[in-house]
Amino acid sequence: MEQSGVAAEGVMKRAWRAAWLVVALAAACARGDEAFAPLRMRVAGSPRQIGLQVGQAHKDFIRRQPDFFAGLGMLASGTSREALTAQAGRLAEHLAPEDAEEVRGVAEGAGISHEDALLLNLFFEVAHQSVFCRQLAVWGKASADGEMIHGRNLDWFDYPGQVLQKNNLILNVKPAKGVEYMVLTWPGFQAALTGVNRAGLSIAYNQVLGAPPRGSLSEPVLFSLKRALRSARTLDEAVDLFVKARPFGSGTILIADSPGRKAAVVEVVGGRVGVRTAEEMIGNANHATKEAGVAAWGVEPASWPVCDAARSLGLPLDRRKMIEVLRDRRVLQPNNLLSVVFEPAKNRMWLSCGRLEAARGRFVEYGLWEQGLGQRPEGISGAGARLALTGAGDGG
Repeated sequence: MEQSGVAAEGVMKRAWRAAWLVVALAAACARGDEAFAPLRMRVAGSPRQIGLQVGQAHKDFIRRQPDFFAGLGMLASGTSREALTAQAGRLAEHLAPEDAEEVRGVAEGAGISHEDALLLNLFFEVAHQSVFCRQLAVWGKASADGEMIHGRNLDWFDYPGQVLQKNNLILNVKPAKGVEYMVLTWPGFQAALTGVNRAGLSIAYNQVLGAPPRGSLSEPVLFSLKRALRSARTLDEAVDLFVKARPFGSGTILIADSPGRKAAVVEVVGGRVGVRTAEEMIGNANHATKEAGVAAWGVEPASWPVCDAARSLGLPLDRRKMIEVLRDRRVLQPNNLLSVVFEPAKNRMWLSCGRLEAARGRFVEYGLWEQGLGQRPEGISGAGARLALTGAGDGG
């Protein structure tokens, strides 16, 4: 009887996951001609103050999300809401104190429970979501002017109602302690998938698909990335942070050091961490590589597909050629939600988001910091909390 019960539970979980896949694919195929512009917000202060500002400014949006994402998580994992909440709570024990305080601040500012705020911020981990993504960094002779150019496609299946496409947020953060940074995120999500800091480091995450499960809990990898943006000033410092954290999750993290003119990819696979470097060009996708040495299975060439696409297009790359690499059919995924090119030395990024296959859309120039090149204030709303900044379009 016990064995049949376990078997029935397994069948039920597979049925739930199949239903989730249908929902995800339907959302991914729901294309529209409209592109949704990102919001921009600047926050400063202690971790709690930062969270409060985000929660208060976006409370109407954030309050709608816990029930929605809990339902999606139940479909994706085949477990109950209580089980998802408990798993998020266990992971939260490994957050840095600053990040734990930020999440509490978001909950307080938006008027939701702390448990719901944790579930939203750890949804990627507890619901086993898939983030594909491709990245490329060039510098030195591989860059048209010698400066660092970091291109990044974020590929993620959106959810019913185009929740991610419609609500991109450029969030500039000036912490009371640490390095000022900017992340490309969504309201209330205090971890980081993509960002850059004042020291000139740009960092972004790709998932390693099919990686072995991680047994012991540790700091969630997207919060390790956030911590690196907040604390690291050099490539070596950022790499060392990931090596020591051995974060929970399996992914490849590209770290580009613009002032230092060097870059590396940290590969985190099943609790093991490896690092690979290259001269003047480095890329990552969704697989481990022999160069990093963290896995004997699923290894594919480090050059595939982004470095191969760049070489076929012709080096050196400038910003326009980098965009062409991100649009290349070997690189571009159908669930591409955001595409960005960072040029930290020029204090700017070129961003296309708010639509599927975003890399094929119109790239808009944004200054990274307050006095950035290309900043043209268009409008302020929400008592000045959200500032939309637009600049010259790429013409794509």
